[in-house]
This record gives sequence, structure tokens and C-alpha cells, in this order.
Amino acid sequence: MSDKESSPIINNLVEMDEEVLKILSWNKSDLYQWEGFWCSPSIMKETMDLKATFKSVPNDVLLASSMKTGFFGG
Repeated sequence: MSDKESSPIINNLVEMDEEVLKILSWNKSDLYQWEGFWCSPSIMKETMDLKATFKSVPNDVLLASSMKTGFFGG
């Protein structure tokens, strides 16, 4: 996606900084409360972009996890 296509998202990030609840987390980084979830600024653009562009169908499954949360079988 080009910068021109994502400019509404960037504008939303600027507005978000002024309008949403922001706190300082335990590790001294900002967290924003957006749509009921606490998010770090580092993932907000991607999160907003996904919400703006993702079109679901009834049988879609969205699976997400933090890195290194897989199964370890010994």
C-alpha cells in the first residue's frame, strides 16, 4: 500500500493521539485504548489499516498470537 493510500490511517493516528485514553505502561512505553483494547503505538497503524481494509466472510478464521508462543514438544 502506498503512502497516499494509507494517508487516512496516518491522519487517524494523529487524531487518535489527541482523542483516546493514553497511559504509560510498566516498561515506560505508551499504550492507547482503542476500541476496547490496549495497543502499543508500534502496531496501531497496522491495526487500523487491517480494520479499514479487511472484508470478512462467514467461514474466515483469524488466528493471532505473540511471537514464540508455539507448541514445544519434547
